[in-house]
Parts: sequence; structure tokens; C-alpha cells
Amino acid sequence: MNTDSFFRKGYSHQICEDYALNENQNLFTFIVSDGCSNSEHTDIGSRLLSWSAKEVISSVGEEIINLSPSRIGNMIIDKAFISVKNLNIPARSLDATLLLGFYNKNDNKVHVLIFGDGAIFFKNKNEDFDYKIFEYSKNYPFYLSYLLYSDGLDKFNEKEQKKIIKTKNSEKECDSLYVSKYSFDVECLEWLFISTDGVESVFNIKDFDKIEEDKLYNELTSFKNYNGEFIKRRMKRAFKNLNKEDFDSEDDFSIAGINIQ
Repeated sequence: MNTDSFFRKGYSHQICEDYALNENQNLFTFIVSDGCSNSEHTDIGSRLLSWSAKEVISSVGEEIINLSPSRIGNMIIDKAFISVKNLNIPARSLDATLLLGFYNKNDNKVHVLIFGDGAIFFKNKNEDFDYKIFEYSKNYPFYLSYLLYSDGLDKFNEKEQKKIIKTKNSEKECDSLYVSKYSFDVECLEWLFISTDGVESVFNIKDFDKIEEDKLYNELTSFKNYNGEFIKRRMKRAFKNLNKEDFDSEDDFSIAGINIQ
């Protein structure tokens, strides 16, 4: 079992507000976060949110599967808020989506929580590849930071939007606007990775045509092996190949995941 992560700045951004991290100890954790461009210092906030999530998972340990997703979210944002207070950074710096995954040996499953939008890509041991892409109908994703100030949550709820899940073969409305949770049986899984919504913003930089999904996903998932920094190697090669054909990510791009060996 091995985890890895990768993030890069989008070509339209001055600074990367995405972040990704992983840990190959304890619960084999992998995390990505996407800071809101309309809020200040979210490049810092996405990092603090990601590290807070890692610390919560690590401190709770295997018992984390007994906690509700909302409880986990509250613990993460409370820890992150302590950090921004100590640094004298506005709470709005934590306006960021958060996707986190971890392996739990007690039930032999990989668990993924999605606070906001983003994507899950996975491949089963029978060679089946699929994905779940989470989008908001009015492009106004949920941030855990809304729990820190009531006007943020009120404004989010006033949008009256839908959270949509797209897969290879279907599209449906998500049950919750706030958090989604999925669990994957390790016995059936080959690899899984999570990504921010930057995966949906790869365009041809000359004519601005969006890349075909099959072409993009094939580049992102054509792993030669799963040793060491397998995601970093694949992503660097993928974008090198894409750049040769004038494709690049307009938005920041981050990805993290796990291989089951």
C-alpha cells in the first residue's frame, strides 16, 4: 500500500491556491484542498486546512470510522481556526474545499470525504475504471469555513442549488450539499485518487477548447508502476505530454491517492 500527492499552479493564476499532501503511516492518508480565489490568503488556508485534516485523522486513529462526517469536519475546521488565529490571518482564508481519504484496517476499506466539489477516480482489480465528479449547479461550493461565520453559511444556503454527481454512465443529484462520504472495499480496489475541480479545467491554450475527457483521464491514470512517488511521476509526464499538444490546466490542479499493493 502506498500514497502520494501532487499539486501545480493553473496558467491563469498568479499563485497556487490548491494544496495536496499524503502520509504513508498510520491510516495511509491523502488529502487535497482548493482555496477560493475571491477570498484572501487561501493559499495559506488550503494548506492549514489540509494539515489540520491530517492531524485530526492521525490523532483519532482507527476509531475515526465511528465518527460522523460532520463531526470530523467540525474537528478539522476548529483546529484550522486555531492556526489562523495564532497567525492573525482572517478566518475567510479557510474558504476552501477539502477532500480527504484514508485506509482503515478495522474494516479494510478506503474512506473518502468530500467537503465541497472535486472528484474521485478509481480502478477496480477487474480493470474497471470509473469516477465521481462533484459539481454545484450554481458553482458555489460548500466550505467548512462557513461553520465559522453565520453569514457565509446563510449565503450558501440562499443559493438554493443542487450538488450533482457525474460518473461514466450516469448523473444524479447528491443527497447532501455539505459533505459526501464513500467507502471502497480494499479487496476489490487497485488504486484510488481524489482531485480538486482543476481536473475539469484543462483547455487548449490556443483555441480554448476543452480537452476530451477520455484523453485527459487516460493521461492522468496511465501509471507505469506504483513505487514511491507514483502520482508525481505520472502527473509530471501527463502534463508534459498535454503541453506538447497545447493543453494545460487553467485552474490550479491538485491530486492525491492510494495504490493497493
